[in-house]
Amino acid sequence: MAFKLTQCGRVAYRRFNSRVLYAPNSGLRPDTIASSYAVKPNIEALFRSLSLSNSYATAATPKTKTKKETSKKPTPPPKRGRPPKSEKEKKAEKKAKEAKIQAKEDLKSLKQAALTPPKPLPTTKFAIFSTGKGPLLESLKEYKNISGFQVEELEQTAEKNASTNRHNLEQWIESYSPLEIKNANQARRKLRRILPTKARSYSAIQDERQVKGPRSAYLLYSMDKQQSTEFSHLPTKERMAEIARSWKNASQSEKEKYKTFQAEDRTRYINEYKSTYGEEPKISESSEAEDH
Repeated sequence: MAFKLTQCGRVAYRRFNSRVLYAPNSGLRPDTIASSYAVKPNIEALFRSLSLSNSYATAATPKTKTKKETSKKPTPPPKRGRPPKSEKEKKAEKKAKEAKIQAKEDLKSLKQAALTPPKPLPTTKFAIFSTGKGPLLESLKEYKNISGFQVEELEQTAEKNASTNRHNLEQWIESYSPLEIKNANQARRKLRRILPTKARSYSAIQDERQVKGPRSAYLLYSMDKQQSTEFSHLPTKERMAEIARSWKNASQSEKEKYKTFQAEDRTRYINEYKSTYGEEPKISESSEAEDH
């Protein structure tokens, strides 16, 4: 089997022979040279074995192109939080949202129906004095040091403002029909329930044109007793308790008399309602006030 030296092996082999074994002026004895020639095949075999091992190593490990591995995208972790809503929950949420929007619209309509009276002028001395001034505490300190003449002026201004407020309110009420004021008071009653913290802002509008509601037999009886001197010596709470007890113990004929007054008052209410508001009142026999 023939072996081939690699290029590197051949170069090293030639240099070794030329410099050691075949150098003419090396000074070696002939027998040394002869022995060197005897060793030559062994040296050649050594270089061949080295070349052969290198060639086998090269052949055993062929170069292969490494493929670039494409990194896979990591699987995203599951989303945290509440699970998806069911159809029932979605419908309930939609219904609640619609109800909220409707309530907001109803509140807006009630505020419009409630009407907004004119802003009143200040009617207290300090309120008049501090109007248009700086911080409240500074105005209070200054107010405590005003003269008696300034106090009188402030009192006169307060009385004048109160009179102006009454006049402006009357003019404002008369600018609306009795029906509009009645509807405004109904809206204000609802707003007082919905917005209890702002109840004072929606107090009833006092309009003398408004029709007084129908009165029950007991209410008419109670009004008569309060105008008499029979229970006038008692405090209000005790007086009302005695009137209720008196009605309970009243004879049947006495109660029938006031039931007649109740029917007459109901007729009065219906007639006034139609003439004032231009529509029929929404009352029935069952809606009349119950007797005690």
